Amino acid sequence: MNVVRISILALALVAAGVAAFLVRGLMAENQRQATVTASAPVIETVGVLVAGRVINPGETVRSGDLRWQQWPRTAVTEGQITETVQPNARSDYQGSVARRLFSSGEPVVPGALVQPGTAGLMAALVSPGMRAMAVSVSDENSAGGFILPGDRVDVVVTRETGEDRSSRSYVSETVLYNVRVLAIDQVFDEDVSGGAMVGDTITLELTPGQSETLALAQAIGDVSLALRSFADSMAQEGDDTTPEFLTAGAQSNSQITVVRNGLETRVRVQGGGR
Repeated sequence: MNVVRISILALALVAAGVAAFLVRGLMAENQRQATVTASAPVIETVGVLVAGRVINPGETVRSGDLRWQQWPRTAVTEGQITETVQPNARSDYQGSVARRLFSSGEPVVPGALVQPGTAGLMAALVSPGMRAMAVSVSDENSAGGFILPGDRVDVVVTRETGEDRSSRSYVSETVLYNVRVLAIDQVFDEDVSGGAMVGDTITLELTPGQSETLALAQAIGDVSLALRSFADSMAQEGDDTTPEFLTAGAQSNSQITVVRNGLETRVRVQGGGR
């Protein structure tokens, strides 16, 4: 056997060895990938209703404030709202009021959102430390629809002075400043279509001291609500000091005067006596 043939045979053996090594490595890699693929668990997910933004206590849930987020089914806890159980939850909870703070992406639970017309709605609307106080008006003399939820008003009391008819005179004084209107009857939404509302009850958001002041004002004279401009609605509120004249006496047949856009409507308050 000459040198050429020996060289060709040696090269063939080396090539065969390299080919065998490459084939073996490729088969091992395919087997490893198949093993990894087979061992990787399949995670089943489900849509969970979460807050799409930061929602503060008392805020009304608007369109887009809630969204579905995929969660591992095993991580879903009792009480969370899932897309499989309540597919229309986003629209169902639109218009509800948050009872507590929600962070963006935090799961929503039914008890933390209060639907309109249900118990606990007004408590959710009232800011921490504040009180809701309703003023009733008669059916014959309604508020006329001149104020809306979300407006800011000053409370003015007009009282009679003088001890007899011959010396009768009247004085007026603003006793509360920049208080927020929470609701007209059971309507709390600021985006009221039509612009005007007719209701029997006006609910104001007050501090405890302001609540006492308003109660005294209704008893001692005629209470007027003066609508504030949007431009100065962020002005500082008045303090809780009760004007001295409010404790001097009480007058029955109290009335409320609602003023908006220069128009004045006087309505009789029920239960405004001593």
